[in-house]
Amino acid sequence: GTGKTFHANEIAEKVAGSIPILKEHTWKSLAVLVLLENDGKPMNYHEIAKIALTKNRVNTQGETPHETIAKDMRNDMEQKGNDSFFVKSEDGVYGLNIPTTFEKAAEIILLAENKSMHTDDITEIAVKRKMIIQKDEPGVTPNRSMNQILSQDVKNNDLTSKFINSGPGTYGLRSQITNRKKSLIYKVTFHPSYSYEDFVEGYRPDIDDKTPSQYELKKGIFYVACKTARENPDSKTVLIIDEINRGNIPKILGELITLLEEDKRKKKYALNLAYSQDEFFVPENLRIIGTMNTADKSLMQMDDALKRRFVFEELMPDTNALLEHLKNEGVKNAEDYKKILDKINDKILGKGSDDAEQKMKQFRDRQIGHSYFWKIKNAENLQSVIKYDIIPLLQDYFYGDYNEIRKILGGEIISEDNRTTSLVDNRKEANDLKDKLLEI
Repeated sequence: GTGKTFHANEIAEKVAGSIPILKEHTWKSLAVLVLLENDGKPMNYHEIAKIALTKNRVNTQGETPHETIAKDMRNDMEQKGNDSFFVKSEDGVYGLNIPTTFEKAAEIILLAENKSMHTDDITEIAVKRKMIIQKDEPGVTPNRSMNQILSQDVKNNDLTSKFINSGPGTYGLRSQITNRKKSLIYKVTFHPSYSYEDFVEGYRPDIDDKTPSQYELKKGIFYVACKTARENPDSKTVLIIDEINRGNIPKILGELITLLEEDKRKKKYALNLAYSQDEFFVPENLRIIGTMNTADKSLMQMDDALKRRFVFEELMPDTNALLEHLKNEGVKNAEDYKKILDKINDKILGKGSDDAEQKMKQFRDRQIGHSYFWKIKNAENLQSVIKYDIIPLLQDYFYGDYNEIRKILGGEIISEDNRTTSLVDNRKEANDLKDKLLEI
């Protein structure tokens, strides 16, 4: 109740970068992707459409995919001639127009991948798919040529260039970029049954019949966050893990926990994933923020190996922040609500009692967070918070020991028969409850 999740979001918003939102794939760009994965070799347009449908990246409603793809490829060839993405070898059979120039190869790859990419990654695909031909010259490599050609194109043509520079050595297609941006923040909540298959990768039922089997391999949020960070090396990506101490860390991360260490965040330390066998590493520009409730009994079970890989920031109840917020909201008697929370927490800590030092050690982490009082506008709201939030919380903290709860809230709020009094239950006595709490 100290606003840990709110604070985590605040940090993430300050740290995380943002990237432009790209337009969705079209049938033409999917045709380019399918042919690229086939090394540009000719395929019948029916087969291209069949594979494109498995990509599940376009809205197919009201369209006949194979006819639409064939039409888009024909139109591209008619409009662009020799500069088209496609070549037609015979009726209904199309391939990619490669080998070609560095510039055209980059355009094909960026259209197919539908994302911004570093020139090294563009070149790797271009060389692998035999899309470019370069004469052997001392000191001239495909990587260097690709970077020089794209950077020069952007420099010379500025806003008329087909490419847009989105970071050092990183380019996207101008035609694919929208005016909207998305923040590079991912969020997940751990719980006892959360697993590696949820967080990293695992097989899940194939409800869309995209694969011949009944199951498909799906990537988890950790894999996706790491992939985003790798694709955007000049921006920070943030993963917020709420209730991080409630997860079974060995079950969720397994051997990948070593990759969280600062000195292990490089490709040379990559490990193979359990199911896909993909090489996997945690990029240096990924930030992980975990939140936990220190009053949660599961804290003691938190994995020591995980603790060592994080720095900790403690968030204690902040009644000054509460007071400022309530005043900004125009709440009358805001000071009273601050005082009440201070008094309750002082009682929990046993201030002024004979065993104050022992209670301070025992219950320091069990103070009531200011977020419980955050939305209070009047005495009736306070009454509801006491009845439905604070008393149940104290019951949990003190294992149902009403003598302890009575010491905190007073006998006029918790009676000798361990029931709440009319001060808590009767709406008409809400102001009286507030006055009594100010006296505890």
